Amino acid sequence: MTDRVSLEAAVRNEPEGFEDRIDEIHERLASADPHASADAGRTFRSVAEERPALLETHRGTLVDLLSADNGSLRLSGALGLAGLANPSPETVTEAVPELVALLERTDAPAVQMAILRALSRTGERAPEAVAVADGAIADLLRTATPRIRLAVLTVFATVPIRVPTAFPATVNAAEDALADDSRQVRRCGAALLALIARSDPAALSSVADVRDRVETLRTRQTAQTWHADDTLERAARTLRAIDTRR
Repeated sequence: MTDRVSLEAAVRNEPEGFEDRIDEIHERLASADPHASADAGRTFRSVAEERPALLETHRGTLVDLLSADNGSLRLSGALGLAGLANPSPETVTEAVPELVALLERTDAPAVQMAILRALSRTGERAPEAVAVADGAIADLLRTATPRIRLAVLTVFATVPIRVPTAFPATVNAAEDALADDSRQVRRCGAALLALIARSDPAALSSVADVRDRVETLRTRQTAQTWHADDTLERAARTLRAIDTRR
């Protein structure tokens, strides 16, 4: 039997041997020893990084891990599904309700980031399938750490851009992000709103109001040249080009 502390390393070094070890992995997952079960869970992380397609037949196990008592196992489930979403987003679509349920109750940034990655990759293929996450994503944008707020506006951004009407709470939270304490969050919020407005102007509460707020941010940045980049200028230019009379 593989040494307890080396099961993850064994799979990482030889990911093609994952299936040969699956019975041992499940045995460890069921162990009362949290170190043994966490080690088994981390094998799914290794496979997600190296050979994510191997996880396709183990989606059920990954979903089960999302509701585990052990935080390390929950993270392993989320990372496994995020990895699986690369080669097989349609498989992860079936796990969206469980991913959203965990997102609503976790405050662990690593888990939040993994779920955002899984939802983003799945939503790029089928944005309507992840619309159920709208409220939870909006909550993250208002309450999570700056790094996670940025991830909502960047990693997850392609999903509401494609179908903004399916994510009204997220769009509203992005408008609020223009007043965020973080300069980076404000800039990324402006960039996202400009792209959403270009996709569907009616998705914003008011294109004119958002444009004015972005112009104010741009003017303020211009006076602080050491903070300057062209993100706000590009966002303002995009918003100016939208005919608000429609």
